[in-house]
Amino acid sequence: MSRIIVNTTLPKRPYQTPTDRPIITTDRLILKASTAEHEAHIHALRTQEEVMQWSSSGHVDADLAATRRSMAAWLAPHDIETWNYVVFKRDTGAFVGTAGNYRRAGTQGWPELGYMLMKEHWGMGYATEILRAFLQVWWELPREKVEVEVDSETCVVGTQMGEAMAGEAVVDEVLVAEVDILNKQSVKLLRKFGFEVAKIWQDSGNGKVYDLETMILRDKRGV
Repeated sequence: MSRIIVNTTLPKRPYQTPTDRPIITTDRLILKASTAEHEAHIHALRTQEEVMQWSSSGHVDADLAATRRSMAAWLAPHDIETWNYVVFKRDTGAFVGTAGNYRRAGTQGWPELGYMLMKEHWGMGYATEILRAFLQVWWELPREKVEVEVDSETCVVGTQMGEAMAGEAVVDEVLVAEVDILNKQSVKLLRKFGFEVAKIWQDSGNGKVYDLETMILRDKRGV
């Protein structure tokens, strides 16, 4: 991994407080800013093995305290630079999952996209509906010029991407998603929205080695 310092744009900080962020309504879902009051829902999500096998931790939360530690990454004071939603069904109010940007500077130095859905709601097209809504809001956020340290393989200038961009002073903004190669459904979904593979690498944890794809979505606001 080669890190370089580049100039780019990112959503302007501080973000709106969660209580001031607009609620998003889609055909079937309601997306609300995630707050501490949603910890019971998120704990239920993070104790489903089928869900957590694809997470960065790779295992379910042992208790509510573990869920709270995870949530701390995007709750105050970090909510000035994270943009996360909890998702509910419009017709029944049932909790569906979470989605959003939970780290402004992720593994590759860029903002990271993450999403998890309760297993009961898989295969219904909800993930597509959620990501479509989130990405629209994400690219509409006000921007600021910033200097950041990122992995050179994720750098984009125009149509070019990767190591060739290491000497560039200014690069295009991207949104990153880290995906286990075996998680075929997520890879397929992200490709549907224009994400492309920037690099493939290995990570380890819980006695296992994971093959990961770093997928990036280019900033196409000016295209």
